[in-house]
Amino acid sequence: MSQFLVDDEKIKKIAATFFVNEETVTELHKKYSDLNSRMKDQFLAHVMRSLEEYIRENCNAPLFRITCRASTNNPAIRGTGCASYKENLAFNIVYDSQMDQKQARVVIAHELGHLFALTVFNREYKDKHEPLSSIFGIFTILDKNDFYAEKTVPFQHKSWEDIISDFALLKNRAEGKENIS
Repeated sequence: MSQFLVDDEKIKKIAATFFVNEETVTELHKKYSDLNSRMKDQFLAHVMRSLEEYIRENCNAPLFRITCRASTNNPAIRGTGCASYKENLAFNIVYDSQMDQKQARVVIAHELGHLFALTVFNREYKDKHEPLSSIFGIFTILDKNDFYAEKTVPFQHKSWEDIISDFALLKNRAEGKENIS
């Protein structure tokens, strides 16, 4: 079991550190867990958000939105995915829910490549568009693998107690107390 999973010991420590009753911390954790269960299918969300912002700012599309969802029992996308583009309004990706998570990321990165080629790379959609989408997908997955394997190491806490301590320091600074945990 990971030392970073929330358990009764951590709930007690959090409650004591922030002077909140344990029931409130437990309730907050349950609500967070509900939200967190929705995050598991949010593959490459940071890439989607960056593309959304780019398109909103550079394509005169202030309400542009990218959506991505898994589809079940859809023979048209078995083992793959597809997307629809409504210029300056939306880009909707659908992928097969039966794929493993690694393959889902590949399919989503490829579909995002179509949007990238149309907007950022400014290419018309034609048959030759297809390899550009895969090349973008390769760049995306290479970057994400590098990020998770190499770049996130300095961001990681060594223990769950270190996490609570950092937030206690933040609380103290907000209260005008410096370097007191």
